[in-house]
Amino acid sequence: MIKKIFLFILISFFLLPSILFSASLREQVVEYELSNGMRWFFVVRPQTPVFSGIVMVRVGSIEEEQGKTGLAHMFEHMALKGSRQIGTHDFSKEKPFLNKINSLGRELTRIQDDPGQKARQQEIKQQVADLTASARQYRLPNEIWEVMTQHGAAHLNAFTSKDVTAYHASMPSNGLDLWAFIFSQMVSDPVFRDFYVERDVVLEELRLSNENSPDGIMLEKLVNTAFSSGPYHWSTIGFKSDVRSLTDEDAKNFHQKNYLGKNMVGVLVGDIDLPKAKETIAHYFGSLPSGSVNSNPPESIPNHGRARVEFDAQPFLTLGFHKPTLPHEDEYVFDAIAVLLCEGRSSRLHKRFVVQEKIARSVNCYGDFPGVRLPNLFVFWIEPLESVSFELIESSLSKELVKLKEELVSKEELLRVITMSRAHFVYALETNLSLARALASFETLFGDWTLLADYPEKLKKVTAEDIRRVSRHYFVNENQVVVERVQKGKGL
Repeated sequence: MIKKIFLFILISFFLLPSILFSASLREQVVEYELSNGMRWFFVVRPQTPVFSGIVMVRVGSIEEEQGKTGLAHMFEHMALKGSRQIGTHDFSKEKPFLNKINSLGRELTRIQDDPGQKARQQEIKQQVADLTASARQYRLPNEIWEVMTQHGAAHLNAFTSKDVTAYHASMPSNGLDLWAFIFSQMVSDPVFRDFYVERDVVLEELRLSNENSPDGIMLEKLVNTAFSSGPYHWSTIGFKSDVRSLTDEDAKNFHQKNYLGKNMVGVLVGDIDLPKAKETIAHYFGSLPSGSVNSNPPESIPNHGRARVEFDAQPFLTLGFHKPTLPHEDEYVFDAIAVLLCEGRSSRLHKRFVVQEKIARSVNCYGDFPGVRLPNLFVFWIEPLESVSFELIESSLSKELVKLKEELVSKEELLRVITMSRAHFVYALETNLSLARALASFETLFGDWTLLADYPEKLKKVTAEDIRRVSRHYFVNENQVVVERVQKGKGL
């Protein structure tokens, strides 16, 4: 009887808020489309005199061509470099220097691997240094950062993924005009100051993350192995050989093709005046060229198999299983499975690997790797204890997956999983910025922000039979990719 009462309380707690959340969010979101097709969404939250804003572009590394990987990520580095109106005292006087610097940068790129051009390479580098010194008199370095922070901005940043590039910041309510001006300049009018300097920064970032980072190397091997070709075959930062050959002209062409009104989504959440917000947004973003929404490229060719990397670091094991993405209904089931297996100390894999068998330091699950616009991977990320073999880890994981395939999850455990999933989801949208990012993501990635509003209700409908069906269909050897990381000179 007590168990039944407890179950009733949990169900009551879960059902009512999920319905209210969906209805509430739908009522709060105000849609606004500019004449150029750029979609904007506003949520008024007047409790605190601040707002968060984001501009998200449907362009990630999956839009890149083989040989030009890393281009999308370059714009993250260009975000704070300014435009013709920002970052300069007088762009008309700076421009000749900038044009010459970039022209020399293109020439140096062409001859950088020619051993017979050593003298010319050094000559170009000196010319660029001299021109940069001369151009400095017209520049206002870090102007975006300084002006925004002086006016109370926080969370000023940009990020790139396989699927999108985004720019965001939070500000006091009276800073909307400044926010809109700065962000419209970021996306509409980059002049590629210091492009080749930032390209070298990216190369160093690539070296640290993908060459000297054991996790970076492992994840790179995972995508290379799981996807034998196509846009998921390379990481967001790109291949080193491609990045070092990128030019400012490549970036300009990429920008003209992708940074278009219909291919962007903007969101403002917080203490905003709707009529004023619409007027301000139309003024600053309405002149962007219209263009069209980027369609998804052909899917990466899925592959299965095993790979191994050697690195002087703790051994790790990753296992990935190919899976679909939204709006496929199985995506909600995978979210429930991730919580069931890996979320917290009560999760099945933590109890088996860490508590009971004591064979691993940690075990985690990640869905939607490396992106979400195309079918992707559900990944297990496991750190074995010292001297524990990969074979033992895989055997233990296999037993847990077999259990999912053969036994239905109990009502109590399923309810705990769904309730926990929903709670994490709702809590994740509490801040202005997190809600703005979520709305922008669902609209940009899937063309439908209401999928966000419907998420709790969809999750509530996941059944024990769904979990068993999905496990049987996807968690199979012919759908699996395994990458082992072993210490150099050692094996497990």
